Amino acid sequence: MSALWLLLGAAALCAIASADHHADCSCPGGRQWGSVAAKTDAQEARINRLAGKVEAVAEKLRKGKKRVKNFLEEFQELEYRVNEIEGNGCETRHFQCGGDFPYCISDLLCCDGSNDCPNGADENNATTCHIPIPAGTVLIGHLNTDHDFCTKRKPTEIDLIITSIVRPEYLKSRLLVKANLRLKFFAEGAEQEDVLPVKGYYNFCNHQLVILPPESDRLGLVCNFRAGNDHRCLAAIVHEASLTHCGDDFIFVKEEH
Repeated sequence: MSALWLLLGAAALCAIASADHHADCSCPGGRQWGSVAAKTDAQEARINRLAGKVEAVAEKLRKGKKRVKNFLEEFQELEYRVNEIEGNGCETRHFQCGGDFPYCISDLLCCDGSNDCPNGADENNATTCHIPIPAGTVLIGHLNTDHDFCTKRKPTEIDLIITSIVRPEYLKSRLLVKANLRLKFFAEGAEQEDVLPVKGYYNFCNHQLVILPPESDRLGLVCNFRAGNDHRCLAAIVHEASLTHCGDDFIFVKEEH
């Protein structure tokens, strides 16, 4: 009899041990499995929160970069205007390197592959050596015909379409430019249009585009870009010999594609 009770006690202990084993296992439905699943969900939620924070920081950096770029463009344009009014301490056809100690070099030395400025400003690809008028550029300008004292057509609009640019090995400080000059004007009671093939060059040092006179009246075109601003330039029709302006200056604005 006592042996039977011992057998029944042993069976009960085995049943309890088996039940505890299944309760603690990591199988679906067990207590450990529920704990692991809860931890996994919490970890996933934490990762999602971190991902959201990372994206928010990335968006702030993108906006900050744009604000910095806009600030630099405005600063460079302001600096350009101040230099126009007050001068930059250099002689004509020279480049001001900038920095704490003004340093001037010939405008023939800009963007030639050799640092002639102590601070390397003459070879800076982001500003000095940047090309604002790649082939395909279209610049559109509207003129005040009331103050046009010398053109024969008195155009209301001038469009400059850049057809090609070439940077010669013998003079890297200049770009040779070919373009079409489209003139819109009124004659005989209707709007007319003439297209003239033109040539010119772009000076890296002073950010100036010069279009040589295409006709016998010897009137050319000069357009000054602001450093860091490719979207517009201040233009003037000028007499080739004297460089005097033929009426009011106007703004060339780049056509957006």
